[in-house]
Amino acid sequence: MATVLVTGATGYIGGRLVPELLAAGHQVRALARTGPTDARLDVVITGDGYTAQQQGDFLTDATTKWAEILQTEPYASYAGLMNVWVVEAVSAESGVSGDPTADVVRDTALGSYFWCSGTERLLCADLGKVASYAGLAPEADLVVVLANSTNYGGAGYSELRAYGYPFAGVSTLSSDHPLSSLIAVHEIGHSVGLLADEYFYDGFGSYVGAEPTEPNASTRTANGQLAARTKWWRWMSATDPAGGTVSTYEGARYYPFGIYRPTADSLMHTLGAPAFNLPSREALIDGFYDYADLITSEIPSGSGIGRWQPVTVRLADVSGLAEADLRWYVDGREIRRVRGVTSVTPARLGLSADRQHTLSASATDHTDAIRDPEVRAQTRTTLHWVVSKG
Repeated sequence: MATVLVTGATGYIGGRLVPELLAAGHQVRALARTGPTDARLDVVITGDGYTAQQQGDFLTDATTKWAEILQTEPYASYAGLMNVWVVEAVSAESGVSGDPTADVVRDTALGSYFWCSGTERLLCADLGKVASYAGLAPEADLVVVLANSTNYGGAGYSELRAYGYPFAGVSTLSSDHPLSSLIAVHEIGHSVGLLADEYFYDGFGSYVGAEPTEPNASTRTANGQLAARTKWWRWMSATDPAGGTVSTYEGARYYPFGIYRPTADSLMHTLGAPAFNLPSREALIDGFYDYADLITSEIPSGSGIGRWQPVTVRLADVSGLAEADLRWYVDGREIRRVRGVTSVTPARLGLSADRQHTLSASATDHTDAIRDPEVRAQTRTTLHWVVSKG
């Protein structure tokens, strides 16, 4: 496990610089570093309710919980698209507010608390304070807040950059509840996959709003989706890893009637489900590729190179569900004999020396977990270089 020396980083709360965070010596560690930050989903794990004497416990909890999260697909197959940073946050008191009862208030670094919006299991945090610590990491796309608690609870925030935060999502979980890693799996589904909750409450009645934006909830029945070619129509009747087949099952987004989910059960419905359903899995993979690239190179894309200058790309270490395909092109024509090869020399690819050429490397994920062509295109990374003549 590498330790990153943080220099020149900025902590802030509500836009106000907080240099004392740096002076306090909060350590930033790389739990997993798989590629450059601009080509990865950068996950920052920070703890709340851990005192200075409990930072070792926090590091152990963070390492354990992340390993447990990676046991679930599609996180398992796509871990190679993620960097994971661990940031210490020292709290004045151990534990978090609302634990064990709603009236308990504790002085913690991130202001985490149960009973958010009057719901015991809803574990919220002060997002300004979260930003101050996440800003100590080299980059932050998703922040996981690990609350020092045995309580059941969590929360998932998404699309936060639209509100001025430097990261897209925040997911919270407790450190010592037996279901906490599954809670994180579910909450990251909100933050990265932009998924809806698929459970419902009987007292909510019928949904009467507009068509939801989330990919796993719809007002349309199976026939309606097939006719309109929308939502999860491509997956209809497919055998699903969450059990049964994909169709439309009434009840989602807290409403028991008038709105549908893709499967009877899934990890967005109950934590006892065996898997994410197929539409949700596809949405999560789409979310990973919003931030990550399949290939990277130390030679910047668009730069000029010589004919005899070797060009090397690094293919992300994806596995399982993923099926990465690397191809090389000269002036738009594929050189089939170097498919899958990660290093080439332009002059050996048959380029003429009397003019400039464009060398391109392109990688696409052909996983069966994707059926939407737009999502497939999202997985594609293309780099190119201008090869000088002579």
